[in-house]
Amino acid sequence: MPKMGAFSDIVYNSRDFSLSFKDSRDCAMTFNLRNVFQDYQKAARGNRADVLDKYIMAFVAPADMSDREAALANLMPVIRDGAAFEFARLMARLADGDKAYKLAPSKPFFDRLVISLVVDSAHATTSVSQDKLDEWGLDFDTALKRAMDNLRDRTEPNFRVSPHGVFLSAWSDVFDASRLLLTDMLYRLPIQGDPVIAIPSRDHLLVTGSGNDQGIAELADIAVEVLETNTRPLGYQLFRLRDGQWSAFDENLPASERFRQARYRGTMSVYDDQKKLLDQIHEKENIDIFVASYRVFKNGKLGGFISSVQWTRNVDALLPRADYVWFYCTAVKEIVSVPWDIVVEVLGGLNREPHLLPERYRVSGFPSEDQMHRLKQHAESAWNVPDRSPA
Repeated sequence: MPKMGAFSDIVYNSRDFSLSFKDSRDCAMTFNLRNVFQDYQKAARGNRADVLDKYIMAFVAPADMSDREAALANLMPVIRDGAAFEFARLMARLADGDKAYKLAPSKPFFDRLVISLVVDSAHATTSVSQDKLDEWGLDFDTALKRAMDNLRDRTEPNFRVSPHGVFLSAWSDVFDASRLLLTDMLYRLPIQGDPVIAIPSRDHLLVTGSGNDQGIAELADIAVEVLETNTRPLGYQLFRLRDGQWSAFDENLPASERFRQARYRGTMSVYDDQKKLLDQIHEKENIDIFVASYRVFKNGKLGGFISSVQWTRNVDALLPRADYVWFYCTAVKEIVSVPWDIVVEVLGGLNREPHLLPERYRVSGFPSEDQMHRLKQHAESAWNVPDRSPA
């Protein structure tokens, strides 16, 4: 980057694995290195310089947002994990403290997935902020309609078809997953039944029919393979489009166990990243609160993979949502494992911490004796912790 002459004041921040610098317009920028590092590692040795060039050129030649009409001509919809936006908010809080940070506007799509807007250019896509929409005199829905028109204009049918009737997108322009939103195109595909779809990454759109059992099995296998190998996985489930409405396609599939494992692994990775940032923020802001970890185990008795979080007596904590809560009483050295939904029912709800995605819940103290008695009645298991074992 220094050799290119387009950057100045470059500083490597080892703690959050990023570069801070100023670009050619003297604007302060942050280059988060996680994605480029993962892509660099996975690339063949001869292609690694190209990986670096791609990322650096995004800062050298970003999308032109100053010309309204030029920007609107390249406005595009994207499907993203909403946790990425909240991650950006935490990064900004760590860097700037209480300085207000505005999330890029978006609308819910399914589960954690959201629809947002970018302006496309030859080397990068740039998220559209609410301030920019205000400057252009557009509300989000109007801008999204314009973006959808642009996406449709760029979309000639471009699928490869597998022997079992799975349609695999071949645009390779970072908007493959976005074309999930072009439902009229999906309905025109020669498939059996309702469209069944996977978007395991932003570069993949996989489609087959609900009446094609072999195609569904193959689609699931392809999707899981992408989820297990892609540096930026996206959708951890299959979707069904019926009468214009989206729903999860949760049929029992040969790849179901791998899907669950990939989903748990992805959730654990996101929660781990969130915990690291929150721990740094709390240390910087002198906040005394424990950020609990999200852990995954394989338990045949409980049906395969499960997740758990520990609630320790008299510890002020932020708990991730998990399948089971492990109540740990430091006085009697006992752990009681209770399903999450039962915990919510017995305690009358939990206090969700605002602005965190994936979600966390603020807890302190411990359930009362009566509540613990009721929780134990529904416990999957309970066990004693030897004195020598950490909490």
